[in-house]
Amino acid sequence: MKYVVVTGGVVSGLGNGVAASSIGVVLKACGLRVTFIKIDPYLNTDAGTMSPDEHGEIFVLDDGSEVDMDLGNYGRFLDAELTEDNTFCSVHVSLVPVIDIVGEQKTKPTQFSVQSLRELGLTPNLLACRSAAVDCIVGLSNVPNIWHVPSLLIGQKAHEAILGVLGLPCLTVEPKLDAWMDIARTYDQLHAPVRIAVVGKDTNVSNAYRSIHEAILHASVACQRRLVVDWVPASDLDEETANQSPDLHEKAWSLLKGADGVLVPGGFGHGGVESKILAAKYARENNVPYLGIGLGMHVAVIEFARSVLGLKDANSAEFDAGTRYPCLIQMPEDSKLQMCVGSRRTFFRTMDCKSAKLYGNVRYVDERRRHQYEVNPDMVGELESAGAKFVGTDEAGDRMEILELPWHQYFVGVQFHPEFKSRPGKPSPLFTGLIAAASSGQQNGGGMTQQSPSNLEKRPIPAKVASGSTTSGGLEDELLGLHVSGAALAH
Repeated sequence: MKYVVVTGGVVSGLGNGVAASSIGVVLKACGLRVTFIKIDPYLNTDAGTMSPDEHGEIFVLDDGSEVDMDLGNYGRFLDAELTEDNTFCSVHVSLVPVIDIVGEQKTKPTQFSVQSLRELGLTPNLLACRSAAVDCIVGLSNVPNIWHVPSLLIGQKAHEAILGVLGLPCLTVEPKLDAWMDIARTYDQLHAPVRIAVVGKDTNVSNAYRSIHEAILHASVACQRRLVVDWVPASDLDEETANQSPDLHEKAWSLLKGADGVLVPGGFGHGGVESKILAAKYARENNVPYLGIGLGMHVAVIEFARSVLGLKDANSAEFDAGTRYPCLIQMPEDSKLQMCVGSRRTFFRTMDCKSAKLYGNVRYVDERRRHQYEVNPDMVGELESAGAKFVGTDEAGDRMEILELPWHQYFVGVQFHPEFKSRPGKPSPLFTGLIAAASSGQQNGGGMTQQSPSNLEKRPIPAKVASGSTTSGGLEDELLGLHVSGAALAH
C-alpha cells in the first residue's frame, strides 16, 4: 500500500479537499485502486454535534458516521462509498498571493507553511500552489469549475511525479478522463438557466449545504441546465421580519416567487420553521416543483395538516411537545438510540409514483438518514384520505419515508438525505426530478401565480387525485426517461 499525504496551510477553504479528490481521480484513471483517509483535526470532538457555523456541513456515511464534509468530496469524485475507517494520504496545498501594486507572486506564505510542516517531521514531495496564474511546481490556477482540476494535474504530468515518488510508474496506464471531462465541458457550455430557491436556516454559512448544492448541480448538468441557486434565509419569510425588516422580507419573497423550483433541506431546531412552512405552502398552492429533505418533508406534512385538513394547531413534537395534533413524533429504532443515522432501506408501496419512476422502478432504495423525528403513524390515514400519499416506507410499513402529492407537478418530501449519494455523472434521481420539473415549468408556466403570501388561500383538492392521475402534462413519462439517460451518462 502506498500513501499520498495532502496537507494545507495559510488559509482555510483553499481547496485542499478538491486537490486531494482530483489526485485520486487521476490515480484511479491510471489503473490504481484508490481510497481516502481524512486526518480529522476535530480531536475529542464529535463532528455530528458541531454547529454548521463553526464546522460547515455534517456529512453522513452509510455506516452512520457523521464526518467532515471533505469525505463527501472524496466520495463524489471517486464514486466510492467510504466508512468511518477512512478518517485518518506528501502534497502541500498553499496560497501564492499576488500583490496588486507589484504585480508579482509572493512565496513567503508557502515557505513558512512548509517550514511548519517540516517541524512536524513531514516533508512534502510535491507543491500544489493555488494562485491566479499558472507558475508553480504544480499550478492549480482558477478554473471554470472544479471538475477541470484532474485535467489540470494530468496536463502538468503531476501523476508522473506522484507515481515516481511512490515507485509505481511501470504498474499504471496512461490516464484517460474522457467521461469525466465530458461532464466538465458540458457544464461550461450550459446556457439555459434553472433557478432553485433553497430555503434554510444557515444560508449565510457557505459550506452548510455543500452536498445539497453539489447534488442540485449534478442534476442540472444531467438536465442540460445552468444552475442558479438563490439562498433564502428561512426566517426572512415570516411576518416578524415583515414588521422589523420589510426590505429583507420583500427580498426573500421575491427570490422565492422568482424560482423555478423550491428546496427545503434538512436541519434541526426551531429556527425559521414557520417560514419553511410558508415556503412549502407557496410551492404546494402554486404548483411550483418542491423537494423537501428531512425537516423539509416535516414542514410539508405540517403545512398540509394545517391548510388541507384544517388542523390549525398541527405541529411537530420537536417544536411543540404539547400540540394537539403531533404530525411528527420521536420513533427511536431502539431504547438506546435517539438519532437514526446511516444507510437504511426504503420500500416503494407502489410503482405508480414519480419517485419510483425516477429510481428506475426498483422495489427498494438504500439512502442515508440523520434524524430524530418521523411522521406520526396515527395521522397517516387522515393525511392520505385528504390526498397526500406516502409512497415509500420501511419494510414493516411503520415509518413514512417518501411523501408525494399526486396531482402536483412535482411535490416530493423524503425522510432521508439523497444528496449524500449524488455523484458527477450519477445525479440523485430525486434531484434530477426536481430540476426536470423546474425546467418543464419554465416552458409550461409552472402554474405559478404572483399572490402575496398573506393572500394564499386553501385550494380544493383536484378530483383527479382519486384516480391517481396527474396534471403534470406527461412529466412522469419524462422522469422515467431521465432515469435511463442519467444511467447512460454515468457510463
